[in-house]
Amino acid sequence: MISFGFTIFKLFSELKNVNELLQSGGEGSRNFGLILIGLGTFLLIAASIQHQMILKDLHVHGVTRRISLPFIAAIAISLLGLTMLFGILYNIGPLN
Repeated sequence: MISFGFTIFKLFSELKNVNELLQSGGEGSRNFGLILIGLGTFLLIAASIQHQMILKDLHVHGVTRRISLPFIAAIAISLLGLTMLFGILYNIGPLN
């Protein structure tokens, strides 16, 4: 969802530059992209928290804790999603 939201945002912002008719269309594509990026990032963070809670419960029952590669990937993607969200929201970064 994060990458799809970013793609929607960039697609419509490039179409605005090409076609003068879309410039009067408002900020609908930007808002839609922000919603998808925000929702995807929020859900990934919530799933990461749930994952850590499950690992904590398993540790109580005697399962040893190990470094979880999916958790590390989820954190990296969440940080990327937050970076894109704030970049689009505040019009900062190389993509604006």
